[in-house]
Amino acid sequence: LLKTSSGGNDQAMESTWNSIGDQFAEKMQWEEAVQYYEKARNIEKLAETYYLLEDYASLENISDNLEGNNALQKIIGEMFSSVGLGKQAVEAFVKVTILCSLSNLNIFLCSLILISKSLLGSSKSLPYGRILLEGVTMSEGVAK
Repeated sequence: LLKTSSGGNDQAMESTWNSIGDQFAEKMQWEEAVQYYEKARNIEKLAETYYLLEDYASLENISDNLEGNNALQKIIGEMFSSVGLGKQAVEAFVKVTILCSLSNLNIFLCSLILISKSLLGSSKSLPYGRILLEGVTMSEGVAK
């Protein structure tokens, strides 16, 4: 009945699709869960499910279509980082808009450097790694 329904309350339909997706997820039937999360337009659960399915291309597609200042972007970056997809992780982290003080910016830059070092072996592997390192060094001198 739900599959043939063409009208009705969109919020109620999305809630129903989410519930069905959750039922499949509880049974670890990820492919089926994806279908219902897509219908519900539940980007957060889709990202989590694609990660569990190891469907990194679809996860990257979500990241590419998110606006920069979206909390999910950071989570997706962490997902990519956890499986060694350094390029995708850095791209996701760079999209996160951070409006903060200089000290918080230092923390963010240091985090990017540490991530790039752990995933790529050295911050010099990134074309802008040296610039980030110099920027952190210079800003540390300013902050002191």
